[in-house]
Amino acid sequence: MSDYWLAPEVEAIATPLIAAHHSHLATARIGYLFREKAARKKVTLDGSIERVTQGQAGRVGSKKYEVLCEKDFIIEIASDEWLQASGAMRQYIVDHELCHCGGEEDPENGGEMIWFMLPHDIEEFIGVVERNGLQREVVRDFYRASVKADQDEKKKIYGSVAAADAN
Repeated sequence: MSDYWLAPEVEAIATPLIAAHHSHLATARIGYLFREKAARKKVTLDGSIERVTQGQAGRVGSKKYEVLCEKDFIIEIASDEWLQASGAMRQYIVDHELCHCGGEEDPENGGEMIWFMLPHDIEEFIGVVERNGLQREVVRDFYRASVKADQDEKKKIYGSVAAADAN
């Protein structure tokens, strides 16, 4: 088996996500690949903390490579992680990678799309928030989004937040 192969299952999840939440990518040419294994990096000397990269999005960097593969972005997903993931986690992984893919029309170039990579919205340590609270606006925004997601999940399972809290 090759280290990389086409991932139509990932594309099948990405297509409705793009339509619903990533409309700026409607005209982007995105390739979807599986790679055999997740990249793993030991963070601590003893290996007790490890960073696992389940997926990765990237720009096709130069015009010569765009011609070769006719893609604006490549999203690659670790097959070993994918096979263990639930349907909800698979959607989460694909949505996360799509969030890295950015684009906007260039008014100076006839509205041609310019594609670029986006960083994460937030980078923070849990301990800093525990000790200092929600000092940064982006952390407050993240908190509000997570509370809303939790409430939406409770509504799906229990019919209401109150019913969930009663259980």
